[in-house]
Amino acid sequence: MRFTRLHLILILIILAAVGLYVAQYKHKPAVVPEPVILEELPINREPEAKQVIAIAGEYWKIAKKRGCDLSEGQSVLRQAKDEYQKENYEEAINLAKKSIEILKTAPRIGSFYTVHAGDCLWNIALMERHYGRGAMWVRIWRANEEIIPDFDLIRPKQKLFVPKKGGKRWTNS
Repeated sequence: MRFTRLHLILILIILAAVGLYVAQYKHKPAVVPEPVILEELPINREPEAKQVIAIAGEYWKIAKKRGCDLSEGQSVLRQAKDEYQKENYEEAINLAKKSIEILKTAPRIGSFYTVHAGDCLWNIALMERHYGRGAMWVRIWRANEEIIPDFDLIRPKQKLFVPKKGGKRWTNS
């Protein structure tokens, strides 16, 4: 490789910049920070509480979509929000975490339906024992997205979960 005048000029500019930086650094007095005593600083738990409550809210949405029993988890989440409003952040965090655990393990409420030849989600939702309305097929699909990613493709002998209708609890069929 051949060095040209441009290369030499660029090297001189870089050396000059480094020299200026070093010269400024040497003339600055060393700043020693004062020691901070951690016991005197208050710990603000508000952002953490807000975040954990938001995460619990997302778990609530997931559990609702899956057709789970929300009553206990929702009650504990409401208590967490109340504690947050009272600025009792530590208790709000603990209650929100408890709500998350409850919602993770919440049982599904509804019935199971085994698909027969010729069935479609609309007809399954239209059955009186389920919803009595074909337009409710979306609820069945959302609750079973992991086994039927495409709502047009259900197969005979597939076992689908049908979330509860109204306030009644359903059993396996």
